[in-house]
Amino acid sequence: MVLLSVQLFLGRFHPLIVHLPVGFLLLAVILQLTGCIPRYRSIRSAVPLSLLTGCASAIMACITGYLLSLDGDYNPETLSVHMWLGIFTAIVSFIAWLISIHTISFKAMHLKSLNVFALAMLVLITAAGHYGGTLTHGSGYISTDIVFEKPKEKKQITNAEEALVFEDIVYPILQNKCGNCHNNNKKKGRLSMETLASLKKGGKHGAVITEGKPLESELIKRVLLDPADEKFMPTDGKPPLTGEETAIIQWWIESQMSGEDKKLALASPPSNIKEYILHYLGAGTAASSSTTENAATSISAPPVTDDVLAQLNNEGFVIKQISYDPDLLDITLPSTEGISNADKIKLLEPVKSNILWLNVSGNKVTDDQLAIINTFSNLQRLRLDKTPVTDAGIRRLADLSSLESINLCYTKITEACLADLSNMKSLQSVYTWGTPVKETKPGGEKSHLKIVSGESSNIAIKP
Repeated sequence: MVLLSVQLFLGRFHPLIVHLPVGFLLLAVILQLTGCIPRYRSIRSAVPLSLLTGCASAIMACITGYLLSLDGDYNPETLSVHMWLGIFTAIVSFIAWLISIHTISFKAMHLKSLNVFALAMLVLITAAGHYGGTLTHGSGYISTDIVFEKPKEKKQITNAEEALVFEDIVYPILQNKCGNCHNNNKKKGRLSMETLASLKKGGKHGAVITEGKPLESELIKRVLLDPADEKFMPTDGKPPLTGEETAIIQWWIESQMSGEDKKLALASPPSNIKEYILHYLGAGTAASSSTTENAATSISAPPVTDDVLAQLNNEGFVIKQISYDPDLLDITLPSTEGISNADKIKLLEPVKSNILWLNVSGNKVTDDQLAIINTFSNLQRLRLDKTPVTDAGIRRLADLSSLESINLCYTKITEACLADLSNMKSLQSVYTWGTPVKETKPGGEKSHLKIVSGESSNIAIKP
């Protein structure tokens, strides 16, 4: 296992090293061909060094590329072509170097043969780069289609009831948020989401979806993790699934995976899921994150200094800038097993007017500490899931006049807190999976507040 980890560690240097031979060998080609002009002939003296450096780095790129390929996350046919093109590039560059230092020659035509090898390197580098880009970004990444064909437009659904649940709703969500890393050319974790069959097949650790059981499905477990968790998906800072998108996929896993792909009218989703789908298709009225971000520009908040941000970062806060004019922040306080970080909430007071989204899930937040959060006047999204807060703590949030959604999953609240939540006029969604609070609309169907719980389904949502 240690050997495998070392192999993968070294293999991950390939994207860094592979650019060295590209640069040095292209420089050698330019120097050699430019030196054909009599007035620039002297620059050929730099060709041997450039070829030697390019050849050495090409060999290192081949080695690290091979180690990276052992992880098995790539299309084998494309990988094989890319690998052999890389090997041929290293071999041709080595021969070109020997020619440049007069160690070998072809029929005493030293300069002309070196020109031939220079052109061969140019072709090989271009081809290897093309297939490398295909492995990383998918087929057609570099294509004349970009110039001569109109870009693909999102399928327009004129009648939402006629939309197919998987083909028109679930599949586009997965492709948009997961497709870059999980396709037939780049199978991260040996998982492809290119087709329904490949999605059901799973990856190197087995199935990622368990039919009828979304919360037991690895796919859902990963997207519901704290963003600071190393297993959170998607990785590398890519845009995560929204709460609505997560709920739609969970509903599909729970009740729509088996049999043929149904039209939305025949699938009969719960009212809240249908509203999310209508909004996703552009036919609903639910508030979207983009709407929230656009509205953020009208919020009044003081500037945040770099020193304050640096201090919060040093204390372990994960900070993302939502807006720069004004300075609006998305702040996460990562949870640490066996350690309570909740006392750090008071450190946020210097930026209390700048916090738009706050995530303190998994920390031992007390009801008293919610009184500090109550002063965050522009707060719109709040995650308190997996904390010991109670109904008494909810009453301490009464002044959050901008709060739109709150996640209270796996807390100690009861239905008694619904009256206090209903008094928050801007609050739209409350997530209560793992609590006694059932999915309902306090005050009847005309109420502005929606409670989303796992009591009526196996769906847990993260705002």
